[in-house]
Amino acid sequence: MPRSASGSALALGVVFGVATTLQAQRLPDYPHESNLLVDTPGTTSSIAGGLFNPAAWAAQTTGGLFFSWEDAATSLDRNTWTAIVSARRFSFGVRQFGFEPVAKDRFRVRDYTIGVGGGRRAHAWGLSYSWAAGDIDRMPRHERLALGDVYRWRWASLGTVTTWDLERRDNLGEMDLGLRPFGPRLTLFADAVLEHGDSFEDIRTGYGLEVHPTPGLAIAAKMRSTGEVSLRLGLAFDRNSWIGMHAQLSDGGDRLSSTYTVEAGAPHAFLSGLTRQRRYPELDLRGPLVYQRYKLFDRRATLLALLRRLDAIGDDPAAGGVLLNLSDAGIGAEMAWELRQQLAGLRARGKKVIVYVDTPSLFQLMLASVADQVWLDPEGTVDIRGLAAGRTYMRHALEKAGIGVDEWRFFTYKSAFESYSRDSASEPDREQRQALIDDFYQVVAASIASARGMPQSQFDALTNSKGILMAEEARAAGLVDSLGGFEAARKAAARAARRVTPDASAEVLGDLQGDPMWRDQEWGEFPQIAVLYAIGPCAMDEGIRGRELSKAIHAAAADRHVKAIVLRADSPGGAILPSDLVAREMQAAKRKKPVLVSQGRVAASGGYWISMNADTIVASPLTITGSIGVIGGWLWNKTFGDKIGFDYDGVKRGEHADLELGITLPLVGEMIPDRALTAEERDRIEQSIRIEYRDFVAKVAAARRLPESTVDGIGQGRVWSGTRGHENGLVDEIGGLWTTLRLAKQAAKIPAGRPVQFMTGPSPGLVDLSGWRPRLIGALAGDTAGAPHAIRSEESDAVRGGSTPTLGGVPLSVAECDFLRQILHANGQPLVLVDPIEVQDGAHDR
Repeated sequence: MPRSASGSALALGVVFGVATTLQAQRLPDYPHESNLLVDTPGTTSSIAGGLFNPAAWAAQTTGGLFFSWEDAATSLDRNTWTAIVSARRFSFGVRQFGFEPVAKDRFRVRDYTIGVGGGRRAHAWGLSYSWAAGDIDRMPRHERLALGDVYRWRWASLGTVTTWDLERRDNLGEMDLGLRPFGPRLTLFADAVLEHGDSFEDIRTGYGLEVHPTPGLAIAAKMRSTGEVSLRLGLAFDRNSWIGMHAQLSDGGDRLSSTYTVEAGAPHAFLSGLTRQRRYPELDLRGPLVYQRYKLFDRRATLLALLRRLDAIGDDPAAGGVLLNLSDAGIGAEMAWELRQQLAGLRARGKKVIVYVDTPSLFQLMLASVADQVWLDPEGTVDIRGLAAGRTYMRHALEKAGIGVDEWRFFTYKSAFESYSRDSASEPDREQRQALIDDFYQVVAASIASARGMPQSQFDALTNSKGILMAEEARAAGLVDSLGGFEAARKAAARAARRVTPDASAEVLGDLQGDPMWRDQEWGEFPQIAVLYAIGPCAMDEGIRGRELSKAIHAAAADRHVKAIVLRADSPGGAILPSDLVAREMQAAKRKKPVLVSQGRVAASGGYWISMNADTIVASPLTITGSIGVIGGWLWNKTFGDKIGFDYDGVKRGEHADLELGITLPLVGEMIPDRALTAEERDRIEQSIRIEYRDFVAKVAAARRLPESTVDGIGQGRVWSGTRGHENGLVDEIGGLWTTLRLAKQAAKIPAGRPVQFMTGPSPGLVDLSGWRPRLIGALAGDTAGAPHAIRSEESDAVRGGSTPTLGGVPLSVAECDFLRQILHANGQPLVLVDPIEVQDGAHDR
């Protein structure tokens, strides 16, 4: 047959086939229309899959926009295009079919689909409703309903969908299977379609593969049982956008049509590394940096989110670095050290770090010094007066208030109650505090001096001789690079020179969130690491919330999706029962999976009790840890009631029944015991404290695999820096939360390239109502309006609203108020509690 005759026969055959379709089409012609994908709805990463299985929309990691247009080989199909907008759980699509079966006899039909869905990475479901408009008298197209599912495991996928014709008894079923023997670089797929009334011999099938030979390039091919072949070439041009072209060939190899697609928002992250543009994301760290946020009305930055953001910038080839604004940043010493490690890791990935400051204190300067370029406001100052730690001694204030004080101290360094029993520090307390300050200063000074390329002796001289430096002095001394506002720092970021001095240590980035080129293409649920927070005093229903936290640990241990547990402990301790409740759950959990602890600003006494049973304990050099000891004390109404006009009287049965009873203050609802302890009662208290201490020592010795004599030698209530804790065996690794998460992934034997998902908890709740609770502190000074807002995690007084609380006219910090509340609420019970050690870096309390 001549070639022209062959072509004419092919054209006539296509015209006849489509003409037949025009007369009979009610449900979609799946084999023909799904050529828009080439692959299958269950395996595709394009939002176009939702037109054929609505679960495919919810199965994508992002929503997006899609547009395609078709160029037919014959004059039959004209003006055929598709547009989709998807928000994953709610999507909408339009397909226009244009036909020209007879010269100048054109007609069009538009098919509309709206879909809803949900689910997780492992299983998504979807429901869609479709209807048509246009010349539907020429091409019947009925209303229809589709219900679909997509199941995805790491190496395989299964998609199913049933479509019902709502105008006549008819339906269509589709099933597809995908396999990934080598991960997302190669996908094998097959599908089968059965319409109502068809026999199993009439099932139409297809099979093919999609290959990513190199990041940024996708090649796919599919062959159908009808003999047609589809080929596709896709090219990604940034993280979320791609273009593609595919052709449909007849069984004889002739082109039937070509389809061109543009998609934005789909999870393709391939060619961004080829762009020459170098972006510098900006991070404004104004305000407090906290661990968790309330679900409503809380926009504070969180530590984990910030660490993840910096890690993502390290993975972004289009990012040249990061620009930080530290003006009015409420970041404590320990968190500043963790961020510095993360930024040093960012520099190790080849990114530049630019930091702007205006009035930095010593800890802020430590953080800023990691930068390649440090900008200081021309009117700013640098405060490097050093570090100090002191506390308020309330003995005389309590005497004036008429409060009796009895300190129960039986261990050398367990000095927490000194605030109430003395007017100055004891020698053991002075010793341990001085050691802390020396350790902290060495870390800070060495970090700054090394980064700024100066001997530490030179930095020490600046600290001791000048203390506070004006802007020009700071630049001349080499502590900053440039003077100017934040806008000047922004404009100069791209041309800033890289710092040549090395970082003493840096966090390892890129290990936790997987390969950015393939992460979004992965199938199935990612392995989870539970990140649980134990923040604040050790109490049952506040602070660490012992009941709720222990339940969260138990649930994480039982969850097969959770491969490891990381507890972030930032607690000065408190009551023994909630501390041990958490410790027991930690011990039980590590029999099932790796359990690690990341210690924050303070994880001492009860804070160490909840840490000790972990497989691995990680602390920063600026962490306060240890304080293995037990303490107690008694505050009672000596003459306080007389001064405010309150009296107490009652009856009892039992010699000690009235021990904890006394006057109750209106409004605040706090009770003050009416009498001191008898000698017999005090002896019993001493016995219980010594028993609890021996139990504490034995449990630490067993958990840390140390002799009890060793634990007692580093115990006796002494606090240690994270550095010293590492040396004496209380801590396993020096690092922050990110280090702990990396170690958890390794301990859980999660493959290096596999992304992990973080499950955080327990939730702090919807809104913060703690500021509305009345407090005793302030009332002791005759001023209930002076009650402070409750402290949350490590935040300093500087970020707390309300009046400054007082005791007998002496102003108290929030930490001191919480400490006093712990003592009062203990009702004479032994406590594993460390006093608030607040390290002052010149202008800021941390």
